[in-house]
Order: sequence, then C-alpha cells, then structure tokens
Amino acid sequence: MQNLNAIDIRPYTEKDLPELRALHAMSFKALAAGSHSAEQIFAHIRFMNTDDYAADVARSNVLCARDERGDLCATAGWLRMDGAPDTARIRKVFVHPELSGQGLGRRMVIANEISARSHGTEDYFVRANINATGFYKRLGYREIKPGVMTVSGGINLPVMFMHKA
Repeated sequence: MQNLNAIDIRPYTEKDLPELRALHAMSFKALAAGSHSAEQIFAHIRFMNTDDYAADVARSNVLCARDERGDLCATAGWLRMDGAPDTARIRKVFVHPELSGQGLGRRMVIANEISARSHGTEDYFVRANINATGFYKRLGYREIKPGVMTVSGGINLPVMFMHKA
C-alpha cells in the first residue's frame, strides 16, 4: 500500500501526457468494468489516445498526484463552464486502481474545487461516468439528470450530470 501522505500534487505538463493516458486507461478499465460493457471501455480508451483528448487535458487545469517513487497515481482537473462563468466543471478524475477507495480521489476533487474557487467559481458541475456517481454523491454532488457521453466510434457511455453549490 502507498503512503498517501507522501503524495506530491502539481500541475499537469505536456510531458505527463503518456503516463496520464496510461493511468486513465488502466483506471477506467479496472474501475468501470462493472458498469460499462467491454465495447464501451475499449471505445473510451481508444478516445483517450486521440489528439482531441490531449488538447482537452491541456486546457483542463489538471493536477497530477505522484507517489513517493514519482509515479503518476491520480489526476483531476476543472474548466470554467461556457455560459456559466461562476461554475467549474470537474473532470479528468482518475485514480490508480490500487489506491481506489483510500481518499485520494476525494483529495484530488477537493484540490480542484479550491483551485476553481480561487479563480472565481462558486458552483461545481460534473458529468460523472455512471460508475462514479456514488463517489460524487459522497462529496456532496446532487444528481441532475442522466445522459450519455459519445466516444470513439459513436459509442455512448452512460453518465450522470451532477451539481454541487
């Protein structure tokens, strides 16, 4: 088990991209398997390897958590929502499967809420993958409505739009 007190959180840089993609793919494959089909997981992982995904990460104020060995073990980011300048959209929240359920995801989301708040936002929104709905509920997010996220090949993933004021 990792020492979560030794986690170093710092802003994303472009050199983090290969390791970030690998972490996101591993995390989604392991943690979403019970809520998503193999086809949905494969399509989302394929999307993670596109230039559009890289550009999205680069503009999302992503924070990267590294363990005592320097390995990337979690990410989370935020964007100011178009048309709602007081609302930050929390996104790109992924935790290494071995560290899931130990508070690191919570720590990453809270760090991003604090960062967004320091930039003038007052509310938080998330398009949660359906497997993460309970996680966000425990952080005080309320369900707004179900939806879908379209990824590679036109495959739809079930999501839940959620809000926290």
